[in-house]
Amino acid sequence: MGAIAAILVVMLASLTVLPALLALLGPRINALSLRRIIRPRRAPRATGISVGAPNVREQQGMWYRLSEVVMRWPVPVALVVLAILFTLGVPFLHITFATPGVKILPADREERIVSERLSQDFVQQGNGQLVIAVTTHGDALSADNLASLDSYVKSIRAVPGVEHVQSLVTVSPNLNLAQYQQLYAQPDPNPLTQAKASLVKGDFTKVTVAIRPFDHSDAATTLVKQVRAIQPSGGLTALVGGTTPQQIDILAGIDTTLPYAFLVIIASIFVLLFLMTGSIIMPVKAIILNILSLSATFGGLVWIFQDGHLQDLLHFQSLGSIDAIQPVLIFAIAFGLSMDYEVFLLSRIKERFDETGNNRQAVSSGIQRTGWLITSAALLLAIVLGAFGTARIISIQEFGVGLTIAVIMDATLIRMLLVPATIRLLGTINWWAPAPLHRLWQRIGLAETDSTLAPLSVGMAKTDLPVEHIEAH
Repeated sequence: MGAIAAILVVMLASLTVLPALLALLGPRINALSLRRIIRPRRAPRATGISVGAPNVREQQGMWYRLSEVVMRWPVPVALVVLAILFTLGVPFLHITFATPGVKILPADREERIVSERLSQDFVQQGNGQLVIAVTTHGDALSADNLASLDSYVKSIRAVPGVEHVQSLVTVSPNLNLAQYQQLYAQPDPNPLTQAKASLVKGDFTKVTVAIRPFDHSDAATTLVKQVRAIQPSGGLTALVGGTTPQQIDILAGIDTTLPYAFLVIIASIFVLLFLMTGSIIMPVKAIILNILSLSATFGGLVWIFQDGHLQDLLHFQSLGSIDAIQPVLIFAIAFGLSMDYEVFLLSRIKERFDETGNNRQAVSSGIQRTGWLITSAALLLAIVLGAFGTARIISIQEFGVGLTIAVIMDATLIRMLLVPATIRLLGTINWWAPAPLHRLWQRIGLAETDSTLAPLSVGMAKTDLPVEHIEAH
């Protein structure tokens, strides 16, 4: 919610405050430009547009020349980039998720030292613990409810790995069920008054289970599932909580909701890119390339943090898993950033394509006009996010390093190499849409150019006529 609010505020400021400031500053907006100091001042660019002829200054640009090289050899470039992405993505296949525990702290932090000492020297205090809330029908201290609770507690104690159970019917090993029923029926004070005060409230009673496995371990997960599978008798209901149950529920919640969130994101991106380009190929290709980029990002995250590479460089201790929350955050933020870059690039490519109908020139021109913008934005983000990699909390390091990898990879391998290569290979198919959708786009599309040019350019592009024919037309 905080991120959404920040984005909305920035958007509103960009559409209102920023134009006002630009109007006030006018040409003085570039008074402190470093580029004017580094490079000699050149004559202003001509404002006229010659349809079909690339701008001379654009042809001299680094990004224009790079895109021309990529489109001269699209198959080798695409294969090399895809090989890199697939290689980086291989570790993603064995990713293991967990929720943060005390081990995300540095090894010399007091909280972690105490926790690990308890785990090593005091098994019942230092290992996992379950807290069970039991709801009864009527007073939890009634004879029938105590009998049902006693049966439930005995079932829990029989589970392998359970060390100790604290409940209303296990206060003293010297008492049996009948004695508990008799003592709880007596008015206070009695020998069990303190137990009643700490373990029961009306029709609720608390059961605490000390387990041998450590929290966040596979053995603890198995034990929790076994305890949760026990059905109390006598109409009792039991809710099992604790660190490991919380981890199980978080992962289950992510597994349940993430596919729906993914579908919403994909559908939204598809619709918006279609409205912008009038193509159904461009949105599909953008989504596929983003998925490849994120898979490689998560592969790098697993290789570094789960498999333990670069531990000395980044000063962390691998936990053998990835914080389950981080891939969700990284996916959402990286996907959004990559679509920002995609919109920057495609809007300029589409603009030039509508003007010329020349697919290759549109790509080179679009990359030249946005390459520095995308690279600068990615560099700034990489610096800011990379700073998180210096944190001594491993989950924060995962967030910073993962997003840094995603941003750099997307701005270089994807935007500057794979996008032009695939557009060159697909040719005018890039701009294809079924006739009904094309007519719909003509009505409600978000094109930035003159709507009368777009149908002409698309129609001429399908014939692959040379530029002079388009100019004549």
